[in-house]
Amino acid sequence: MADRMRIVASYEIDPKDYGGITVYIPKKWYISNILSSHPENQKTSLQPYASEGDMSLGKEWRNQVVIGVDYLGKPSGGGTGTIIIDLISDQKTILPSENFNITVAVGSDTDPNNGVRSVGVDFIKIPISVDAES
Repeated sequence: MADRMRIVASYEIDPKDYGGITVYIPKKWYISNILSSHPENQKTSLQPYASEGDMSLGKEWRNQVVIGVDYLGKPSGGGTGTIIIDLISDQKTILPSENFNITVAVGSDTDPNNGVRSVGVDFIKIPISVDAES
């Protein structure tokens, strides 16, 4: 049964985008390491940020990793990069037949009628099976 997972993504964020990228990490998986082409000591909104512990992300998600997201609507300035997220499983609680989703949300939008800003306006759920025979 899988005990580790690695997410590798290249990205390009538009200079006017404030929604960036959010990667949702499922329950029963823990972030062990994040590598990014935007180092932590570099002052940029493209530096990745991981939420702490069990946020109020609903029953499916443990953490989220965000890049270039500004919930107040300030554009990140854009750019390209690569991120690697290493995960380890809680093997004591995962069933051999259990499936998970990694969700990646991108982009932003402002409603022209009322000015309400939204992040993560487009997303994809990527199914993950921990069964070695799948």
